[in-house]
Amino acid sequence: MNILHIGKYYPPFSGGIENFMGQLLPLLASAGHHITALVHNHCSGQSVQSEIMKHVKVIRVPSYGRLLYAPISPAFPFYLHRILKKSKPDLLHIHLPNTSAFWLLLLPSAHKIPWIIHWHSDVIGASPNKLVRLAYYLYQPLERLLLKNSQHIIVTSPHYQQSSEVLKPWLKKTQVIPLGISLKSTLLADQYKNKAEQLWSRNFKKKPHRLLSIGRLTYYKGHQYLIRAMLNLPDSYLIIIGEGEEYQSLTRLITELKLEQQVLLTGKLNDQDLHALLASCDIFCLPSIERTEAFGLVLLEAMFYAKPTMVSKILGSGMTWVCQNNITGIHTNIADSHDIALQLKILLNKPDYCELLGHNGKQRLETHFNLHVIATMMLTLYQRDKHCLTTNKSNINQ
Repeated sequence: MNILHIGKYYPPFSGGIENFMGQLLPLLASAGHHITALVHNHCSGQSVQSEIMKHVKVIRVPSYGRLLYAPISPAFPFYLHRILKKSKPDLLHIHLPNTSAFWLLLLPSAHKIPWIIHWHSDVIGASPNKLVRLAYYLYQPLERLLLKNSQHIIVTSPHYQQSSEVLKPWLKKTQVIPLGISLKSTLLADQYKNKAEQLWSRNFKKKPHRLLSIGRLTYYKGHQYLIRAMLNLPDSYLIIIGEGEEYQSLTRLITELKLEQQVLLTGKLNDQDLHALLASCDIFCLPSIERTEAFGLVLLEAMFYAKPTMVSKILGSGMTWVCQNNITGIHTNIADSHDIALQLKILLNKPDYCELLGHNGKQRLETHFNLHVIATMMLTLYQRDKHCLTTNKSNINQ
């Protein structure tokens, strides 16, 4: 089967959706399908680039920065039309949100092909950005048309499926297929143990409790509340990995609170250093404050290393489905530094309980979020939209 995935970006750009696509698409290709990813070039102003990455054809269309989080790519409809005409895909797999996907509505050739919408998150959460809310009035009618014309809509968790107001008219064609990660990773804890010790000791004088957070430094991630919680966790140190528009304001907050000896913003790290810190932390923290954090793929990375996780109890977010309270981790009040500190302190003082939660998380990962299982679910859905497809799922090497 010839399948065209349409997304915002693709690795080496690092983000939850992109990391998931970067692992899933090669697995689908290994099952004998022709997989193409049409995305934006995350490096502004670059010419179109086409390359084969792990048997997946990746076409990166030039972009010129972003406007309200959306890539500016005037050439995208041209390359979309060309690939539809030239390669004649059997199926379109559209990853939303992505404004460039709206060009499909104007291309007659696209309407002859089944569409699957992969609904990664709603556009509007509790965003403080008034321009985003204003722009959504123009975005929403086009979003509805995409949903209306789709054969199926993939939602990443039952919590999000039940809580999304946007998806309510289309619930009958939604299906829950969670995100997943490969369990064959070579980045094992023991392999990077020495590297991890160097990273922690290089930045901090002693070996206290180790807290870790990974994610784009943006408003909905809630990093400021986790940082403020450190005032009440004097025996703990925190490393936050990631880049984003909130870097300067978070740096100022750390300085104002005199937490330079407890909190470190690393910016972007290479995979080895990132996994070394994941393998050596005590608790992984994801303090996001709204449903824009629809799933939290990085939680699965922490669970791979048998680490207990901490998430905010956001109604309707998949985070609280991935991280089960007092089973694989803990839930804290939203944007509540005092409660974050209290819950973390209780857990850190129970090392055996910490270990149990981490063990439970590893088991949950293997059962529910194994990428091979996710790929098989995806291929089954593809079969419904292309009845002539005979999928040999045994080709997916388990």
